[in-house]
Amino acid sequence: MKTKEPKKSKNVLKELYQTENGKTLFFFCFYAIFFLIVIILVRTSHNNPQKQQPKEIKKEVTYSYKLDLLEAENYHYKYLATIGENVFLYEGDRYQAKELFTVTSYNIINNYYRDGDLFIKQENALWEIADNPYLLNQFYEVEAIKEILKVAQFVAKKEYKNGTVELEFEISSANLTKLISDQEKEIPEDINKIVIRLDKNKNIEYIEYDLTNYYSKETQIQTKAILELSYSNFGKVKEIEKP
Repeated sequence: MKTKEPKKSKNVLKELYQTENGKTLFFFCFYAIFFLIVIILVRTSHNNPQKQQPKEIKKEVTYSYKLDLLEAENYHYKYLATIGENVFLYEGDRYQAKELFTVTSYNIINNYYRDGDLFIKQENALWEIADNPYLLNQFYEVEAIKEILKVAQFVAKKEYKNGTVELEFEISSANLTKLISDQEKEIPEDINKIVIRLDKNKNIEYIEYDLTNYYSKETQIQTKAILELSYSNFGKVKEIEKP
């Protein structure tokens, strides 16, 4: 009798499935079991920490630069100051505190000699004491560059196949005013951009200041103000004698 019970059960199920009501019952039972399995899987997946998306890890960009060659004060330089539509080119040699350079503006070239804070300009065949000809002169000296880059916020880094690297920084006009004139002013936050280019040994060989916002706040004149400082021939300049 025990061996015949399974066959009897199978026959009953088979007969039930062949009826219309039986098919409907099997249909609902199948979908009930299916949805139960889906619910269990969803809950299991939701509660499993291994299935959660990992948090994004921000990679920090490292950078460094050297001011040693600028601090040695022996190089050839070319400075380009653009104020509005006016362009001024300063080009010459520096040996410690002394400089011999030209200033080109409005298609006119003037010769200058510098020794610290003393500037002498050539007028015809004579050399006469003159004012500092550098526009935005607070931004050229290495000590100022050093302090500005300390305060400026790093933005981006670009590396090139020839080994040179560009670093981009930003600094507010308020911070520049405090650094340059040691004054704190209520100035709305704005941005001035700085780009420095390094050689393959991380020495600074080029600096570009976009000081448009700073200059506009200081002069109350809305116009662009850009300084480009290029350096070359480090350590190759001979001692400069006074004309």
